[in-house]
This record gives sequence, structure tokens and C-alpha cells, in this order.
Amino acid sequence: MDILIPILFWSSILLSLALSVLGAVKGKYWLLLTGAVLFLPICYYFNGSPVFHGYFIYVPAFQVMGAAAVRQGRKVWAWLLLAPAFLTAIWFFTFATLNLVPE
Repeated sequence: MDILIPILFWSSILLSLALSVLGAVKGKYWLLLTGAVLFLPICYYFNGSPVFHGYFIYVPAFQVMGAAAVRQGRKVWAWLLLAPAFLTAIWFFTFATLNLVPE
């Protein structure tokens, strides 16, 4: 049972990033919105930590703003607004694989 939560979190992160990239490439804003919804649980989970309280909850908001940029036809802005989601995923992966715990 302990392995179920990381599997669900990692699969939602990867699916969220894949849908966001596909939405930015194809110009479909609803794919970015779906990606933001899939990224929300892991951000909400880390937002409860005293070290990160208040920061990670904004990452899906950047994806929603990227969806608005795609809807208006501004793909460059969409890619720039997707950068926090990619950086957060890279950060999660780095800390998970190196088993680092910030104090």
C-alpha cells in the first residue's frame, strides 16, 4: 500500500506534463486545463509541508494561465507559463531519486 501513493503521484505528474505539452503544440487549451487538474494533488500535498507552505499551490495556476494564452493564440507565453510545472517536476524527481529531504 505504501507504493500506491508514489505511483499515483508520479503517473499524474507525467500525464499532466504530457497533456500540457500536447495542448501547447496542438493549440488545445482544454488539454492544459486537464494537465493543471492532474498536477493539483501533488502540489496540494507538498503545500501542506511547513517548509513549502503556500508556494506549490500556484504551479497549477501557471498551467491555467498557459491555457488562457493558448486560447488567445499566444503559444510562446504558454510555453513560458509551463516552465514552473516542468521545473517542479524536475525538482520532485531530483529529490526523490537522491533521497534528499530539505530541512
